[in-house]
Amino acid sequence: MNFIRNGSYYIVAKYRDFEKPEIIPLRQSWYLEDGINDFIYGNDIASIDLVTTKFSSIEGFKKLLNKEGLLKNNFVDLYIVHDHKYKGKKYLNTLELLFNQKDYRTELINKMANNRLNNIETKQKDTENFYNRFFNKINTRESFKKFFTLPFKPNNEYFSLEILKEQNAFKLKYSNVTKDYITTRNIVNMWNLYDTLSRKYDDIDEIKKGNLLVTDYINTLNVRNNRRIDEGEIMKMIDKNQVPGQITMDDFLNNVTTEKKEIDSVKALLIEEKRIRDEEPFDDPLLNDLSERLTIYEMIEKLTSEQIKTLSPKDRLKLHMIDYVDYKNIISSGNKTR
Repeated sequence: MNFIRNGSYYIVAKYRDFEKPEIIPLRQSWYLEDGINDFIYGNDIASIDLVTTKFSSIEGFKKLLNKEGLLKNNFVDLYIVHDHKYKGKKYLNTLELLFNQKDYRTELINKMANNRLNNIETKQKDTENFYNRFFNKINTRESFKKFFTLPFKPNNEYFSLEILKEQNAFKLKYSNVTKDYITTRNIVNMWNLYDTLSRKYDDIDEIKKGNLLVTDYINTLNVRNNRRIDEGEIMKMIDKNQVPGQITMDDFLNNVTTEKKEIDSVKALLIEEKRIRDEEPFDDPLLNDLSERLTIYEMIEKLTSEQIKTLSPKDRLKLHMIDYVDYKNIISSGNKTR
């Protein structure tokens, strides 16, 4: 077995009644037949997916963690973080846990995950059935297309609004990006979310259903925004130089003031982001006019791909296409559009 391990993905447990988040480890034996039984805190994303897709829901996964004594209680938000560098500074990406849908999506994820861990290339023929179904649904189900062409920074970066506006979306299935694990995983994640959110709208026409799903998705993102308050603390916890469990109470007490400053700093960013979105006018006069009578998504529907590409950073922020960190990065780099 030519097993590889990119241990830079971490499962975070954020409790409702505990201020400090925790990193949840996995046993390699949970996803490899001959894997070691020790707890590993930093894992490959494929390793995490192979564990969580053994369960049909997060509740089943929580039962495993409770059995191992890894959770304080069940009032917890579980998600994945992965750090990346931009201009020498580290930032956190957040991903959602995947669970078993008992269909071709989960089968593909499991196959690609095993390929990734064993350093085996995924072939285009392996993903062809999945992407045929995906693009067919894009072209035939209006609510699905609307959900997947959201410019509100969805998880799938490659299949963004501009790409999905191609006249012949099916040709995208022949691009190398369809063999990429993270890209396919993110599409599966969004597809699963689409199914979950759309169940309550089965009897509604596709146009209205699409609009309602957009609203639901934005609300979902807003709920998840409180995770960002803990980013400074989590960044410390996943530092390769730190050993989980080795921080003493004295270390913690000595760092309280610093941690509070970091939390206050993140809160300040969130407040500033909200102020710009709610109070400042758009740079583009057309958007100011549209904002008086349309919702954000309805405004975006009025814009062409070319117009979207030329929007100022502030207008992209106000339209929820980017977050405040992206906004500041674009401003500091001197780019007027992105």
